Amino acid sequence: MSRWWIWLVVVFLVIGLLFLNRAHFGVIVLHYHAINDRTGKEEIIAVRPEDFAWHMEYLKKAGYNVIPLKQAVEYLSEGTELPRKAVTISFDDGYMDNYKNAFPILKKHNYPATVFVATGEVGGINRWDLGRGFAELALMDWDQIITLEEKGIAVMPHTVHHVDLTTVSKVRRKEEINLSKKVLEDHLGREVTYFSYPDSGVNDEVVAEVKKAGFGAAFTSSFGTNVYKKADLYRIRRMPVKEIHKGFWGRLLFVIELKLCSLYPF
Repeated sequence: MSRWWIWLVVVFLVIGLLFLNRAHFGVIVLHYHAINDRTGKEEIIAVRPEDFAWHMEYLKKAGYNVIPLKQAVEYLSEGTELPRKAVTISFDDGYMDNYKNAFPILKKHNYPATVFVATGEVGGINRWDLGRGFAELALMDWDQIITLEEKGIAVMPHTVHHVDLTTVSKVRRKEEINLSKKVLEDHLGREVTYFSYPDSGVNDEVVAEVKKAGFGAAFTSSFGTNVYKKADLYRIRRMPVKEIHKGFWGRLLFVIELKLCSLYPF
């Protein structure tokens, strides 16, 4: 009897794994920050280059289709067709290691991606993190940002000074949103239509201001997939990828979370 139950459990596990491997709803937005080998507190937001390379290779081997963020938003807003197992890649903050470490790996696979930058901190350091015990990390300058744009990596705003928009005054909130859009458009010579909330700081007032500024979509750090007619275009979910996704067990966690993310929420 006990052996029968063991086999029954095994059968259900196999069926479950097959289902997870095949099932994929909507589009997943991967959410990275820094890509470096640093140690210390800042590694909380960092992924090692070798792990990032493994993640990108896994997407290819597992049959995921990496699409531009624009295609993902068009699907969410209009219901346009997506390729099977659609994934898009995003980075927040605009660290220089995105340019030096991540971009060559993306280029190798011909993967599109989007980087959200704090426009008032371009060419500087991550000042917003220093008070929390993080080490200094260099940010991309305008030449590097424009180079990424020319090579097919989209760049979008992440406020001016990387502030939590739920904690500042209405005047400051409006300035951080509107000025980040204007500055980036002036440098890139094109309209920027997507926005990312620093520290996932979003509420109804913030969403209203983002809409008023003319953005067509905005991104949070909330875990989950995004499905047409069910996703909020101004609270688009992402799958955070951080230092916990390093090494053998971290890579296994990445695989499991990627599958679970495609099933949540409905």
